[in-house]
Amino acid sequence: MVVRDANRGVLASKSVPNRDVLSSFAAEAPACSQAVQIGVDMGLSSVMIEDDALSIIKKCQSTEVDK
Repeated sequence: MVVRDANRGVLASKSVPNRDVLSSFAAEAPACSQAVQIGVDMGLSSVMIEDDALSIIKKCQSTEVDK
């Protein structure tokens, strides 16, 4: 993941190897959580997550119970 400022300048980057990941959701969910944590650690007041995270955001906002 890459952390950028409002001018798209790179502030930080991180790479985490994922082994035995069964789905893109299983890989993206921890990445989104880590992105938010990096923002907290950097003292940022807001974090924008881009790319394929829409499925994660919808899942987090859902009140439905998984089957």
